[in-house]
Amino acid sequence: MEIHKILEKLSSFSPKAVAEVKEPTYIQTHKMIKPGQPSFFPACLYVGYASELPPALEDKGKANLICIDDAPIPSSFTESGDINLYLIPKGTNQFDVLNKIADVMIDEATLTSAMRRILDTLYSGSGLQALVDVASEVFENPIFINDSAYKIIAMSHKTQFKNETLEEEKSLGYVHVSNIEGMKRDGLLSKFLGKSDKIMTSKRRDKNETWLFKNVLLHGIFIAAIAIVDNNRPFRELDYELLERFSKIVAVEMEKNDFYKDNRGVMYNYFLSDLISGKIQNQKSIVQRANILNWKMYEWFKIIVIVDGKKEFSESRMQSIADNIRRAIPDCRWTIYQKNLIVFISRPKKDIASESEIETFKIFLKNNDIYAGVSSSFNNLMEASRYYKQAVKAVDVGVFSHKSENLFFYPDVSPYYAASLILKRSEPRDFCPDEIEIIQQYDADNNSELLLTLEKYLYYVDDPVSAAKSLNIHRNTLLYRINKIKELTGLDLSNGDERFKVQLYLKLAQYHKNTN
Repeated sequence: MEIHKILEKLSSFSPKAVAEVKEPTYIQTHKMIKPGQPSFFPACLYVGYASELPPALEDKGKANLICIDDAPIPSSFTESGDINLYLIPKGTNQFDVLNKIADVMIDEATLTSAMRRILDTLYSGSGLQALVDVASEVFENPIFINDSAYKIIAMSHKTQFKNETLEEEKSLGYVHVSNIEGMKRDGLLSKFLGKSDKIMTSKRRDKNETWLFKNVLLHGIFIAAIAIVDNNRPFRELDYELLERFSKIVAVEMEKNDFYKDNRGVMYNYFLSDLISGKIQNQKSIVQRANILNWKMYEWFKIIVIVDGKKEFSESRMQSIADNIRRAIPDCRWTIYQKNLIVFISRPKKDIASESEIETFKIFLKNNDIYAGVSSSFNNLMEASRYYKQAVKAVDVGVFSHKSENLFFYPDVSPYYAASLILKRSEPRDFCPDEIEIIQQYDADNNSELLLTLEKYLYYVDDPVSAAKSLNIHRNTLLYRINKIKELTGLDLSNGDERFKVQLYLKLAQYHKNTN
């Protein structure tokens, strides 16, 4: 065990370096210093009193010493260059230090043995569940591994849980809703899941449980979370280091998964890139190349463009993100085009993705600080170039106009795209109707919210109840304000052109506000 790792565990004794060798030193055992001891075994860590050191060593070999500061250190020990010597305060109990070192080295031996078992399982190719089963025996507590949608990828099935909700999870295959709510209350979802690379401890007093959580990252991308509960025994100090190492083994195992092997062929990248660039203008060629690549195409398609919120994508990060998207949206295909990550989806129905797939996708994007623009649905791959541009526009405009979101659909943000084009040459006030100016002045003079009321009234078409609810006011209050607006301005809200002028200005003003 490397000596500095031992010293970290002895921090409560406040060791201070007096002399250190430059290269790493590995310790195999530990002993007490004998008074006047003339030589020392180089792989042993000795503990004793400074007063017990001899004036000089008989042979000039290496020595590793922790001394209680009760006398001056002989100069031969500080000038040798081959000695690691650390002082701890006078009055420290020698046996307390020795016992602590013994505990540290026992933990290290336990850790080494445990990791050997886990690594043997990894090399056997038995899969993630086998890794979890062996790790559960090593930790002596049950383990859960789930993805960002709370689907349980692997768990300890043999354990009889004290917590009934955990017992239910054996058959559910998902994290129980009450446990998700518990994690929300504890701040685990907002502060930890998919966001931190540190181990987090959480105590659930309502269940009398303590949990350890560790995110599994691959190329900096969140792919799963490991959770361990003290169902069988309290956690040990070494469990934290063991969990740190186990998370890396899980990442290696998950990288071996088929999700991480598909869609990386050169032929796929060329085919999808040719579709996006518009090079293929023959439906027969599209069908033939798709058949060669064994890409099962359906009637409807969508294109997704992914951008990184932190930096420009590295190729490995792009691949990791694409692989994880396939977990959220199975059967998709991807390529890298103009430094963007492009995903193709094909499904029998125009809606393409289900609500649960979209929600899982949103969680993944949020957890990893990445953004996605989604095109409209289309049924002719020869138009892929057009819909690729839609997806690019969706993410470009969405990031600026909807800063709290990570997923943008082109039909939803197209008004803001139009706003971005208009505002390149004009200002919002150039499109402000006289009626709006009257309302703005009235709001300023009376500290009222007539303009916001009008905006919500127009947004919830023919649904004043929903509009009132969004403003947290009564329906009658909303209708009173609308009548006040008509009275002040003479605005005819039954006229389509009048409504369009007002809504155009409101969209322009909103986009301008969000991008400045």
